[in-house]
Amino acid sequence: QYDGSKTVLKKVPLKAVAGKTRHMPDDFMQPDANQLSEAGMAYLKRLVPEKYKVGKPFV
Repeated sequence: QYDGSKTVLKKVPLKAVAGKTRHMPDDFMQPDANQLSEAGMAYLKRLVPEKYKVGKPFV
């Protein structure tokens, strides 16, 4: 569930989500390329974790 600033995970009954497929809106894809649009990136960015950044060891 999205609370306005972040996605919050909650347990819900299976019947609340089962069989409720939603298709991605057309404006989430660029019409001239097989890539996400700005709107698609904005929506999906909050669902996908950031890439892990490897740091330098303290030696």
